[in-house]
Amino acid sequence: MPDYIFTCAPLWTSDIQDGDKIKFGALGTCFISNDTHASRYTGLLEQYVKKDYQKRIPKIEEIYGGIGWNTLFDPNNNLILIAKSSLKSSISVMNMDDPLAPTSVVALGSMFNQYENLGLNFAVGVFFNNHKVLYAFNMILRSRLTGAIAFLYYDGSDKTMKVLEHKKQPVQIEDNLTNSMYGTSLHSVDLNGDSFSELLVGAPAQTNYEGGYEHGAVFIYLGGGRPTTKTSSNLCICGHKDASRFGTAIASNDIDGDSLPEIFISAPYEDYGEGAVYVLSGYEVTRRLLKTGSNPEISVSELTDTQRIKNTPFKSFGFSLHSIRDFDKNGASLLAVGSPKNGTVVLYRSLHFINVTVSALLIGKERVKEDDMNFTVTVFVNVTFPAKPNVISGRLFVTTNIIGDAARIVDRTYEIKITKKVSLYTNEVLVLLDDTEPGNYKFTAKVEPDVKALEAPEFVRSLFTTSNYSKPETVLDVVRRCKGHDCVPRLSMQFEWLGSTDEVYILGSSLFENMNVTVRNDGNATYESCAWIKVEGVKASVLGCIQFDDEWYKCDLINIERHGERSINIRLDTSKTTSTDEGLEVEVLLYNNCAASGMNATVHQTKKIPFELNTADISIDYLHYDRNITEREIRDVDSSSVIGIRDFFTITNNGTVMWKSVQILITLEKRPFIKNQTIVMLEASECIENNLEDLTIFNCTLTLEPNSTFKISTMTNILKEKMLDNFKDGKFSVTSTYVLYLKPTLQTLNKTLISTLFIQEDTSFGNDKNLIIAVAIIVGLLVLAVILLILYKVGFFKRKQKTKLNALKEEIRQKSIRRPNPDDGATSSHEDTQVIEG
Repeated sequence: MPDYIFTCAPLWTSDIQDGDKIKFGALGTCFISNDTHASRYTGLLEQYVKKDYQKRIPKIEEIYGGIGWNTLFDPNNNLILIAKSSLKSSISVMNMDDPLAPTSVVALGSMFNQYENLGLNFAVGVFFNNHKVLYAFNMILRSRLTGAIAFLYYDGSDKTMKVLEHKKQPVQIEDNLTNSMYGTSLHSVDLNGDSFSELLVGAPAQTNYEGGYEHGAVFIYLGGGRPTTKTSSNLCICGHKDASRFGTAIASNDIDGDSLPEIFISAPYEDYGEGAVYVLSGYEVTRRLLKTGSNPEISVSELTDTQRIKNTPFKSFGFSLHSIRDFDKNGASLLAVGSPKNGTVVLYRSLHFINVTVSALLIGKERVKEDDMNFTVTVFVNVTFPAKPNVISGRLFVTTNIIGDAARIVDRTYEIKITKKVSLYTNEVLVLLDDTEPGNYKFTAKVEPDVKALEAPEFVRSLFTTSNYSKPETVLDVVRRCKGHDCVPRLSMQFEWLGSTDEVYILGSSLFENMNVTVRNDGNATYESCAWIKVEGVKASVLGCIQFDDEWYKCDLINIERHGERSINIRLDTSKTTSTDEGLEVEVLLYNNCAASGMNATVHQTKKIPFELNTADISIDYLHYDRNITEREIRDVDSSSVIGIRDFFTITNNGTVMWKSVQILITLEKRPFIKNQTIVMLEASECIENNLEDLTIFNCTLTLEPNSTFKISTMTNILKEKMLDNFKDGKFSVTSTYVLYLKPTLQTLNKTLISTLFIQEDTSFGNDKNLIIAVAIIVGLLVLAVILLILYKVGFFKRKQKTKLNALKEEIRQKSIRRPNPDDGATSSHEDTQVIEG
């Protein structure tokens, strides 16, 4: 994760040179800041101004109009997408690990020339079965003003962002309604737990029925399948109020702990601009709507398990939404709701959800006889609590009733004080009979939360409510007609595994699972029968049964009529499993007469469910920085004889399974210039070091806690005295390899890290010989020029010239004296004769 804040200012204005003209307007820029300072990133504007001709210079139309209207952070590829959606749209990509490096523009070519406003919204996820991480972005078809969604993907081979295509055409999701604002909001979430992301698209200006306007809608597209163009969604949830703009913002989070995320959808202009936020049950949307596919379009008002949040003092309530996970480790999620008209963000905390299952049994070994004047029913209320918080308190109310002739209950309602220390609450209810006639009775018990506590003006963190998975009602049929020894039962049973995968359980796929044991009686009524149940492999609770010795549960099987059945539910806690867990085993013993439990059972059966591991929750990554070093640093052996290269390596477990005895091999390359190599692990682990001729291998065994990150750092100390001889092309590299063995599976994860050290010229004057020589020459020339100037000023050159002129004059004068008269016919003397030899 980055240790800086990245934010953009799309309306940042400045002058910019466009040919021979200067333009002024909104250009936009982004900033990178940490605790100490902030700086501008090297975006398209910055590259344009710098004009580095060794790289592609952005075009002014890619910049003008404001960069940074929308951004997307992707931890999968360590990328940040930056959109300029106004005027001519462009999408830039920034490397999260090197935020000051120049960004690059996504090559969209001409395939989207007919669209505008590209990238006003992004969503990242695995939307198709090609298992690629894709980036969905919205756009508007200019000619029809209809919305569409297209996809990008990151090609790691050449480190570029590309458009997802099918048969050489962009893969798109297209809407056919004009001015519906389709794509105003995008959101991705795995609703059904199949590892594919569902894409949620908001169209807040869509009109859903004639005579109305801008009701809004949210379209849900199921993940998976081939990457082809789509025109219809799997589910459309429609707004129902005029001008509400339902679907302006979308968020999600699993607030009830059932692994089915709830969906938050805003309608910020509902009720004349006051606004509202709808919380849609993940169970209802996924299990009742998407799974059945029976109703592809439904109004939000028709949903049965939806909460509507409204806060009257605020206007445009829900214009923006952001879901915040359990930031204070208290087990509750937060929802941040924006209200820009009030300049306010309102935070809502989710309640804690408990699962409540109620059951009832007729107690006593004997049946209800015709001469009995009463019977007693034991009501069992089993409560399953979330892992957090540590304290949950409140009240549940149990209401009982009896239907049948001459039967009544004196105290029909009683209260249960809930505490997390107790999970099973029992109470005996006395039913009075006013006659001695045979009859059939129906006993009912219903559990309800304390509604008044939820209406309290102040939020209490220990408050709870019951989840959709609760079974708050039970019915017990009681027969009063048997006499004497007129019945002997004949018992059999069947196991029913209710897990999401048939006859196997994938560890970490859910927090809880269920198994039913159905007991059938093909004999006479069971008045004294029982079942003993033992569960191994995970923690379990057998509802409606009494536990003995932390292993066996005793379940009374009273009053199963001839050819009747009774189901015993086994609640399995799969939230704290480990990689060494092999499977689930349920053993059941049936006895016709419970008094004979010490003898051989009437029926004895065992059910086994093997466990499988999902390695997709484990990932490895690394963080390192190449280093520049100067010759001066290398020669400075007084401060230190070595230079260290430190790299960081992380193993992340995003699942709920604890991986025990995981083996990792860290192989570090030995080179002549390396003094030593060490590794540091913050968490507890065991490592064995093995030194070979050219390698150092650390074999470590570690434990990966659920939802945690295991950190490893390596330090390579390089001898300065051997560094200069080993540089090649101004650099040398050290290679380390990490191999993670996810036992007991055969899956391995590999990472190879190459750390590079670059030598950099020392530009200080004392270490630059060429600079010293150049300066000496310049100084010498300056001194010579000064000397010549001084000689010229004192006339040195004029005296020398005068001496030469006087000598020349004297030579001419002497020659003129010796020259004879031409009339004498005399020849010149021998001394003046020149002989030319040819």
